[in-house]
Amino acid sequence: MFYRRRDPLEGSALPTVGVGLSILRVATGFVFFMHGYQKLVTDGIADTEQFFSRVGAPLPEYTASLVTYAELIGGIMLLIGMLTQLVAAVLFIDMAAAFFIVHFENGFFVTENGYELVFLLGGAALAVMLTGPGSYSVDNALPGTRIGRRR
Repeated sequence: MFYRRRDPLEGSALPTVGVGLSILRVATGFVFFMHGYQKLVTDGIADTEQFFSRVGAPLPEYTASLVTYAELIGGIMLLIGMLTQLVAAVLFIDMAAAFFIVHFENGFFVTENGYELVFLLGGAALAVMLTGPGSYSVDNALPGTRIGRRR
C-alpha cells in the first residue's frame, strides 16, 4: 500500500527536508484536530449535522459524525505520524468534499466562507500523503514503515 515504496528523501541534497515534512505534518494535524474538536465539543454533533444538512452534504446524519471523527482522530494521528499517508489520504478526501460541497461557490477568501482554508489543508494533506511523515514520526519507529526518514 503506501509504505512499500522507495524513500522519497533518499539521496536528497537537503538534510532538512525530513524535518520540514515533519513540521508540515504536525501543523496540518493540529489544525485538523482542532476542527474535529470544534465539531464535537464546541458546536456538537447535532449542530454539525444541521450545518451539513443546510449546505447539502449527503447523508448528514452519518457524514457529520464521520467527518468529525476523521478530523479529530486523523488530526491526532498526523500529529504523532501514525499511519500518516493513509490518514492524510482520508483528510484530503474530506477537504475535497468540503471544497466542492460547501466552499467553491463562495469564492476564494475564507472571510466569505470561500475555499482558501480547505484548499490549503487539502494541499497540505496531499503533500503529506505523497511524501510521507518526515523524519520524526511513529511510522518511522515501526518496522516496515520507514517512509520519509533518512537512512
